[in-house]
Formats: sequence, structure tokens, C-alpha cells
Amino acid sequence: MDAQGGLSPTMLDLSHAAHGAHVARAARAQAHDRIERNLGGGGDYVVICDAAARLAENIARLAALLVLLPL
Repeated sequence: MDAQGGLSPTMLDLSHAAHGAHVARAARAQAHDRIERNLGGGGDYVVICDAAARLAENIARLAALLVLLPL
């Protein structure tokens, strides 16, 4: 938190190799495509499109946490 009580998240930069691995993974790409298809009219996520549009990014954030946090 910053001095005003707001969030001040640390930026986690992916290396070029890590970013490439993230983008290239077929399962993630398929998940992203499935999410995107369901955002439009008649899709499963149309009523939650604002949150659903961020699902792919949140998947990456969770993956980063799993790498950073000791288990």
C-alpha cells in the first residue's frame, strides 16, 4: 500500500523467454480463444464480460504467484 492507503503493486516483468512460453502454450491460447468467443452476444460470459475479458491475464498472474510463493 502507498502512503494514501492505495494499492501499489510490484510489476512482475517476464523475461523474453517466459513471455514467449506464456504466449506459445497451446492450452493457454485455447483458453484465451474460448474466453474471447464467449464474450460476444449469446456467449456464456456475456453477462460478466468485463471480468471475463481479464481471465487470461489473471491466469498469468496466478501462474506467477505459483512460481514466486514457496509451497
